[in-house]
Amino acid sequence: MKLKSATAIEQFLRKHGLSYISEPYWKDWRRVNIYEAVAPDILHQLYQGLIRHLTAWCRTIFGDDELDARFSRVPPTFGLRRFENGISKLQRPSGAEHRAVAKQLQTCIASAGVDKRIVRATKAILDFTVMAQYECHSDDTLEDLTDAVDRWHKNKEVFKELGALVAGFNFPKMHSMQHYNPSIKLFGILPTLSTDIGERLHIVQVKDAYNASNKK
Repeated sequence: MKLKSATAIEQFLRKHGLSYISEPYWKDWRRVNIYEAVAPDILHQLYQGLIRHLTAWCRTIFGDDELDARFSRVPPTFGLRRFENGISKLQRPSGAEHRAVAKQLQTCIASAGVDKRIVRATKAILDFTVMAQYECHSDDTLEDLTDAVDRWHKNKEVFKELGALVAGFNFPKMHSMQHYNPSIKLFGILPTLSTDIGERLHIVQVKDAYNASNKK
């Protein structure tokens, strides 16, 4: 297929969820694989990505009332956030809130008497999220990381079968899971690369300055 104009190219690519870039900045960089330059991001790919999606799928399957009740009954425990009113009322949850949800999600669904594939798939995602944040890795931990991905793919179809999602699992943040193992070998541990390191600076460099101004 040969498209005759930039507009036609852009329209064609948009149908497939792609963007037209006529002059990529790396085009003159010899022997550069641009895909290896993109490091995993724990905040946006995992907590604001996979955990957010996983929580939404569980809400669809269990219902907000049931899942809220389960979260609200978690006894006060050191290191765990209390969700006295459940999680369905959270407005635009932050990365910290998704972290807090992730710590309790497995416990809240494990005894629900649902298809065990849901529990296994959820555990696989949570295991993957935890292991991706290790501050030291070996061949064994990287093998465990890959095993978590395999366990997820083995059990994930249950979410489609129960109507938790329609579009399927073919989206970038889901695809990124398979790149974590090679990325750790290439870049080292991932916590040092996560964008949540700079999130605190939003308060110091932006919000504090704005609050000290006349807000105009």
